[in-house]
Order: sequence, then structure tokens, then C-alpha cells
Amino acid sequence: MAASMEGVLGIKSFLIDKDMNSWTEGGAIYTVPAESFSFDPNKGRGQHELTVTQSITPISKEEFNSTLETMLSMGVQVYFIGKDILKKTRRDPEDLLEALENMQSENQKRNINIKPLRGG
Repeated sequence: MAASMEGVLGIKSFLIDKDMNSWTEGGAIYTVPAESFSFDPNKGRGQHELTVTQSITPISKEEFNSTLETMLSMGVQVYFIGKDILKKTRRDPEDLLEALENMQSENQKRNINIKPLRGG
């Protein structure tokens, strides 16, 4: 599995990965009941990720041919960066932002749902 980071900068969703290969295949988005989820500082990404402690049944499932194309169409800002940069910036959000500001997102390369990393 590729090393990646998902998260929120302000209210902007982003995905960072070392390569595009794992994202060109299809996938699915599941709609699940929100009531079972909560924030747990000791699980996942803490306050940035909702987790659940029990099995849940999806309400619906929507399948897609390309995970990457779907993320771009939904406004997720996607960056593919080298493994070394990914490791170096993994712990400090400011270092990560600085690295991303000097790069072009897939959104910019394809002119799809471009959003600024800071502000706006």
C-alpha cells in the first residue's frame, strides 16, 4: 500500500501520496449512519478523523471507475509527492504546507476544482 496522508487544511480536503498508481483504479463511496461515529484522540488522526467501535451496515454504495477522477470532481485537492518529502513533512503541518505551496496539484494540472491551500 502506498504511503499517504489525508486530512483537512481549514475546510479543504486533500490527499497526498507518493504516486498515482493506487488511485487510478475504481472504488466505492459508502454512505453510513453518522450516529455511531465519534472523535477519539487515541485512534486514527484523532480530532481530524471520526471512528466507530462497532460494525455498521452501509445505507448505500456508489461505485466509481477511477478513484482519482472521483476525488478531483468532488473537490479533493490531490498532490503526488516523492516518498522522501512525504516522510519529512508527515509530522509538521507547516512543513507540509510549505512543500505543497511549491508544487502543482493534480487539480491544477487538469484545471479541475482548484482550491487554495490557505485562506479563501
